[in-house]
Amino acid sequence: MMSEDTETIRRRSREAVHAAIQANPPPEFVEKGALLTQWAVVAEWVTSDGEKWLSRLESEGLTAWDRKGMLFEVLWNWGDADEGESD
Repeated sequence: MMSEDTETIRRRSREAVHAAIQANPPPEFVEKGALLTQWAVVAEWVTSDGEKWLSRLESEGLTAWDRKGMLFEVLWNWGDADEGESD
């Protein structure tokens, strides 16, 4: 069997993540008929011996400017919209 190239794996991963996010929108977004257009995900991976890595995956066509803006917004304003949420 021939293995997939990195770009094919990344494309399939993007499609799967997009479908998962789109299938689970916040209720208030559903009420407004919102459509998922862009996203960025950061994930931590750990081995059995405790070694850790971070990975990042983003929607197709997301510009560096948009990605940085989204991550900045989450980093600095997490919880502002969700009163009573604890960190």
